[in-house]
Amino acid sequence: YLSLILLQLRKSTTASETPSRATTKARAAAFTFLHMNHLRQHCYSRSKKKEEE
Repeated sequence: YLSLILLQLRKSTTASETPSRATTKARAAAFTFLHMNHLRQHCYSRSKKKEEE
């Protein structure tokens, strides 16, 4: 899942080899948000599994 995002990020960076600072910041913010969202889902599924046991 995360590697897919990284692949898209790499594609977008190669598409515009000179990304402005604003887009880099936006990209980093989006990546952080997606990463946190992924971690939250991961923790949620783990806690759900514990309840079922």
